[in-house]
Amino acid sequence: FLTDCRNMTIRNVEANLNLRMAIELFGTSNSRITNCKGNLVLRNSHSNAIVDNQLLDVGSTATYDSAAITLSGSYNNTLADNSIVAAGSCGVSLAGSSYNRVHGNNISSTGQACIKIESTSEYQSPPEFNYIYDNHITCTDTGISFRTGAKNNVIFKNAIADCKNAIMLSSGYKNTFLGNNISGSTQYAVYFSVSDNNNF
Repeated sequence: FLTDCRNMTIRNVEANLNLRMAIELFGTSNSRITNCKGNLVLRNSHSNAIVDNQLLDVGSTATYDSAAITLSGSYNNTLADNSIVAAGSCGVSLAGSSYNRVHGNNISSTGQACIKIESTSEYQSPPEFNYIYDNHITCTDTGISFRTGAKNNVIFKNAIADCKNAIMLSSGYKNTFLGNNISGSTQYAVYFSVSDNNNF
């Protein structure tokens, strides 16, 4: 657990899956996390790099909101070249977080979305201007989910395969989708609910 830190390097952390959280950053910036294994949370943390990790999460019946990596109220972070696996939980959760880059990751999940972009009761700012690209995404539920005011995000050149719904927008606005390869969806390739002015 790091709080109010700058310019830190976290590497070679391998946590037991029985731990609720492997690594948590609060108010931390300009730091790097690499070659770690387990789940990860950033809260109000900015301009960090999460690169070349094995991010894992096993969901619990005690909470619906678990994820292999969660960014809450966090900006300008880079999440790249990671293996992200979630069982009964979400792969990547961006809650009230903006201006982040998620690229070059292999993301798989069962039971929830691979990537979830939303505002929450705790982090109410609309998540916007996140760039999601060059990821390989597989999921038993939703590949990429936009909820509760997610807007102005750019999603491009992702391979989204074998999901129930590849892309789901529920109160998601003004998002842009370019050159994504969607295959094997069992219900919908793209699902809209109360979502306007999205560009495909």
